[in-house]
Amino acid sequence: MIGTLKYWVNALNASGHIYEVVDRNVVVNVKNVTYVDVITRHAFFCGSGTKPKKCTMSHYLCEEFVKKYPDIPNNMI
Repeated sequence: MIGTLKYWVNALNASGHIYEVVDRNVVVNVKNVTYVDVITRHAFFCGSGTKPKKCTMSHYLCEEFVKKYPDIPNNMI
């Protein structure tokens, strides 16, 4: 798989998925994000009956993500 991260995000988004870059080398599938902790800048992915998984987000991109997707629960004041 050759190509930049931005190239693959654009390719996936063009095929009908919704992916966002949330850190320098981290991309999330927006429909799988269940909660955003703005204080620790983590995106959480909780499946039914499984241990929640999380990934880091950059400070700026975390704020932009929360503004762009207000329907996803977060702890922003």
